[in-house]
Formats: sequence, structure tokens, C-alpha cells
Amino acid sequence: MIKEVGVRQVCVCIAVAIVTCAAADARGQDCNDNGVEDDWDVAAGTSEDCQLNGVPDECELAGNDCNGNDVPDDCDVGGASRLIVVEYPYTNDVPDGGSLSMDAAADISSGSTIADVNVALRLFHLAVETLTIQIEHDVRTVVLWDGGCAGGIVEEIDAVFDEEAVAGFCVRVLEGRRPPDGFLSAFDGRDAFGTWQLRIGDSAADGIAAVMDEWAVVIRTTIEAPASTDCNGNGVPDECEADGDADAVIDACDNCPSVANADQADSNGDGVGDACLPGGPAACGCGAMTAVLMILWGLGAMKLARRRRMACR
Repeated sequence: MIKEVGVRQVCVCIAVAIVTCAAADARGQDCNDNGVEDDWDVAAGTSEDCQLNGVPDECELAGNDCNGNDVPDDCDVGGASRLIVVEYPYTNDVPDGGSLSMDAAADISSGSTIADVNVALRLFHLAVETLTIQIEHDVRTVVLWDGGCAGGIVEEIDAVFDEEAVAGFCVRVLEGRRPPDGFLSAFDGRDAFGTWQLRIGDSAADGIAAVMDEWAVVIRTTIEAPASTDCNGNGVPDECEADGDADAVIDACDNCPSVANADQADSNGDGVGDACLPGGPAACGCGAMTAVLMILWGLGAMKLARRRRMACR
């Protein structure tokens, strides 16, 4: 089932997800206090995450939404795209000493180019170090987890595998954002359309089956045109910055901030707009040059006339 959440000026997430998200416990962050952990809010499409940092956008608006459009400023100037959620409910046991494959079809229009991929999953097993977890799409296979921690320390994975994350410690519950063992960037530039497959293998027949609770692929597509301009590159939409002469060019980028000059004309290329020169555009140096040439022409004409008079004597 496909659910289109809508078009907003944010970076995209396409989630192939299980939407029956368990209520957040004391371990997970729940910045919007809706009873669901932040990572799973994003994975299920309940919240948008234009920065793909696992924090719902509504929790990052304080001091970061100058134009009041409910989109963080850095995403306003960074680009826009569409949020689509492809739902696939699947909870199952991984056979003891065996394997489990789960397919989720991203039934979206072909041509959605991948810019970044994260994978969120929640899994229980008393010896997670015996498991191998892989994600496959478009003839690319990436290893998310291959043992990772020895000694039977880890019993649960409740995390988002993110190539940009920093490696964490081996603890009983692996949570938050963790780097995968492989490189999810292998999917970058590929088409998000088609089937995504999660495969889990258990190398030890220890009498305990692993429980795969839920998983999601979170994809950011290539960026469309930004909603706001940011001429000085400071991450603040131009519409929120000072424009003293009201010419739609902010003071920080205006070559004549005291006089309205939307065209930013600068005839002599000195960085000062023509409108700010004494006498206006005529004072840019072009008029002065014309005057000099006229004087020189006049002097030349007078000199020629004098020679002719001398020759006639």
C-alpha cells in the first residue's frame, strides 16, 4: 500500500516501513512527545526529517524557522522534494540457524534518483553476534551487520544504520544511529523504484530464534530547486534578512544597499552599483570617457585648422 503524505519544501524521505511502531520506552528519544520514538516517527512517515538526522523537523524549528513555514531554514535553502511512504507490515521469527528474507516493493515512479539511504530496524536475539543482516536493491547488496560485537553482549538492535554516524559501543541494546559494516552509499545514484530486500541469517543453531520486529528503508532523493534563496550562504532564507531599500536584494548582497536597484547594474565592475555613484549611472566612468574623447577630438581639429592656415600664407 502506498501513501503519499504530500509535497513540502524539504529534503525527501521515501520509507519502506512497518507502520505499527511500538511506543517509545525510556531508551528512545521522543522529542514531540507522541509516544513513538523519533527514528520510527520518521521511518513511518509520521514526521518529516529533511536533514535525515533522525530528528523530526517539528523538533528543530525553534530559532530555525524565520519565515514561519514549519520547515527548518537550512532545508528551505537546501532544496525541496516529496515525501512518500510505502508501507509493508512484517513481523516474523528468523529460523534458528537459518535465514529470513523480506521483500518490500517501492512502488513509486521510476526515475527517483537516490541521494542517501538509511535503514532502521528493531530486532531481538540473545546472541545478536551470530546474525548477519543485509539490504539488497537493484543488484546492490550492503552488509548492515556482520556479528559486530563478540561475547554475547548484544541482545537487541533498535537502531538506524547510517553511513554518516559515529561508531558506538557494544551494549545490550544497540540504539540510536550506527554506521553499517558495509557502505550504503553503494545505492547512491541508483533508482529507488523496485524491490528492497532485507535478509537476516543466523550462523548458530543455539535453540533461540531471532525476532524481527520491524524495519524500514529511508531514502533521500536528489534535491529539487530550493524554496528560498540564500545569496550570502549563511543558511538563512533571504526573505528573513534585512533589505533596507526594499529592492528584493538583501543588504548583505546588495551592491547599493541605500538605493533601490533590483537590476544590480555595475557598469565599471568595481562592486559598487551604478545607482550609488554620484550623478547616478552617468557617473560610472562611461560618460567621463566620452567627454575626454570629445575634448581630444576638439584639440585635434583645432591643431589641423592651424596647420592649414600656416600653409596658405
